[in-house]
Amino acid sequence: MNITLLFGMGLFLIGIILAGVSIAGFGVDVSRPLIETSRNTSLPLMSQLEAWALPALAGLSLAAGGVLMGLSLGNWKRPRTHLEPGDEVVDPEGYQTMKHV
Repeated sequence: MNITLLFGMGLFLIGIILAGVSIAGFGVDVSRPLIETSRNTSLPLMSQLEAWALPALAGLSLAAGGVLMGLSLGNWKRPRTHLEPGDEVVDPEGYQTMKHV
């Protein structure tokens, strides 16, 4: 296995876990009743960061893991354009002229 594939699978798995955590906590309102203050803050800062950061990190992790897995599964080598010793030159017209066909 390629290290890029393993790293991509790890990122993809972390993204799935983060997405599950953010979906599970989506409808839960753990904040206390809002009281108007002089600062007009509606939610604590950690609640706001949790509401935006978890889905964003889940999406970034899923995307990065998918890209790394896709790149590692492809064959991205350049094809050989020169002949090396032992390579045979195949005549494309020779198939029809073979006697056993």
